Amino acid sequence: MRFHNLLLVFLFTTTFGFGSDSELHACHVHIIMSNGTALPANLKLQVFAAGRRVSETEVPHSGEVALALTAGEYRMQTGGAGTNFLTSGPLHVPVSGDCEAGINIVGRASADNRIAEDDVDVEDLRLSQKARDTFEKAFADFQRGELKKAEEGFLKVAKLAPRLSRTYNVLGVIADQQGDRDSARGYFNKALELNPRSRAAMMNLIKLSMSEKQYEAALTLLERYRVGTRDDADVHALAANADLKLQKYGEAIQEAHAAHALSHLNWESVHVVAASAYEALHQPDRAAEEFRTYMQETSDPALRKMARDKIRELESIAQQKAMTAPISSFVQR
Repeated sequence: MRFHNLLLVFLFTTTFGFGSDSELHACHVHIIMSNGTALPANLKLQVFAAGRRVSETEVPHSGEVALALTAGEYRMQTGGAGTNFLTSGPLHVPVSGDCEAGINIVGRASADNRIAEDDVDVEDLRLSQKARDTFEKAFADFQRGELKKAEEGFLKVAKLAPRLSRTYNVLGVIADQQGDRDSARGYFNKALELNPRSRAAMMNLIKLSMSEKQYEAALTLLERYRVGTRDDADVHALAANADLKLQKYGEAIQEAHAAHALSHLNWESVHVVAASAYEALHQPDRAAEEFRTYMQETSDPALRKMARDKIRELESIAQQKAMTAPISSFVQR
């Protein structure tokens, strides 16, 4: 029997416009498989607020889902009957404007709509039926957004099967969702201690490190994740962001270009990263070129306008630089 595998969700929200906290805001969610393959069947997008499910939508083949939500803090999950393609993460809907979100699901589908994993936990084969039943019940509670109940169930599994890595990975996600990042980190590290090949736990720990601005730790984990893994735009994009934050501008540009060379839906922001790095290196022409590429890839009118304004600013800087260059050269003589 194959256990469900909890995967990382990459979530980005952009807000524009005006509104009030009593208005419904349009949230456009784009869901894809990170390796560019087709989405699994029977996939649903669920939205929870304060432990209560407020929306459940079938995910179409296109992966495009439109939601109408009032301003506030939510939690999104993807999953569904007969599939273990589950992701979980926060969604912020602001008082002013609509929101855009992208979800990249890490993994590939097998014939029966399950993750074809490279990090199968050998402990799966040693579990008692009681431990299996308890795991499945706790996971069903998690899918319904009943976090406290799910946590209690997984803690029971941990007592029945203390060496099962997956249990600690899910407990880490639950702790993260509850705002207890210290416990989340402890659970993810425990999952990796028991199964060093667990891609899900490793990526969840990378996500946590990025959110806590521990960029060096995130880069170290990303290098570990790359070993034995196919080239992935998600990994390059995360590394580009971390490098930029650490002012490693050359590395940020290299990683952004590597992401661009691969299928990188939901990661058009890598061009903003590269542009920022070029700007920090005083190369406005190249920064402007990255924003032009970004304009080609993003469909959001407000983001296109932002990029267009930035291009004008960079072109002006480049012109001033060209005009002052001969004077500088003359003075140096």
